[in-house]
Amino acid sequence: MTDKKMSVWGLRKLVPLAALFLLALLPRLYSAQTLGWDWDYPGSFTLVNFDECGSCRAALQGFEYSTFVGRQTTAIARALGHGPPPGIAGDAARVKAYCHSPQHLRIARSWSAVTGALTVVLVGVIGLLLQPERPAVAWSAAALLALSGFHASQSHSGTVDAPSVFFIYAFLTLMVFAAARKSRAAALASPLLLVPALWAKYWVFALLAYAGLAPMRVWRYVSQGMGAGRLVLVALATAILLGLITNSAFQALGLYPLLAVWLLWYLVIPWRRVHRPMVLFWLLLPVL
Repeated sequence: MTDKKMSVWGLRKLVPLAALFLLALLPRLYSAQTLGWDWDYPGSFTLVNFDECGSCRAALQGFEYSTFVGRQTTAIARALGHGPPPGIAGDAARVKAYCHSPQHLRIARSWSAVTGALTVVLVGVIGLLLQPERPAVAWSAAALLALSGFHASQSHSGTVDAPSVFFIYAFLTLMVFAAARKSRAAALASPLLLVPALWAKYWVFALLAYAGLAPMRVWRYVSQGMGAGRLVLVALATAILLGLITNSAFQALGLYPLLAVWLLWYLVIPWRRVHRPMVLFWLLLPVL
C-alpha cells in the first residue's frame, strides 16, 4: 500500500503533470493576452464577451454577483500597479469601465488561463488517486482536457467559469483523496476548499461530494435492486431535469409540458426490489 501511495507523488508522475500544465497553459495564456487586441487598429481593444469581469464589478459594489474571483483579480491588479482608482466603489458606471479596461481584463483572462491549466493538473491527480496502478488513465484524461477546445475557450475569458471549476476540482481532489485513502484529516480539512468551491459561482452541488464518504453499507442500502446501468440512467435523467427547469430559456419558452416525459423515469426504478423506506425517496426525487 505504501508503494502505491508513493507512486502517485513520485518524480515520474510530477514531470508529466508539469508537462500537462504547460500544454494547457500556453495556448490559453496566448489567447488571454491577444484576444481582442489590435483588431480595429494597432493599440485598439475590442471587448468580445460582456459577461467578463462580472465578479470584479461585484467586488467593487457595482454589480450583484459572487465577489470571490473578482477579489482575486483586483488584488492581483493592485499588486501589479493596475488596481481600481480610489473612490469608484459603488459607482456602477466607473466600476464597469475599470473592470472592462484592457489592463484589468488582461489580468482576469490570465487568471482564467492559469486556473484552467491547473484544473488539467487536478484531473490528472484525481486519475492517479483513483487508478494509481494505471497512470495512462490519468494522462489521457488530463491531456484530453488540456486540448479541449471548449475548456480552452472558457479559460481565456475573464469570466468566473474557469476559476470556479478549478476551485471545485481542488475540493473534489481532496475528497477523492479522503475517500481513496480513508483519510480523516483530509475529510476534516475539506470545508477549507468547500468554501471557495461554493463561493466562486454559488455551485451548491459541491456538497454532494460528501456522499462519497458514506460507508459502503449505506450505498448498498440506497441502491438495493439498482444495477450500475440503472443508477447511471437515474443520475443523468435527474441532472437533465434539473438543468431544464433551472434554464431561463426553457422557462421563457414555456416548455414545461415536455416534463411529462419524466413520467418514464418511474419505469426505470425496480419498485419491488428496493427497500421500502427508499420507495418514498425515489418517488419524490424528480419533484425535489
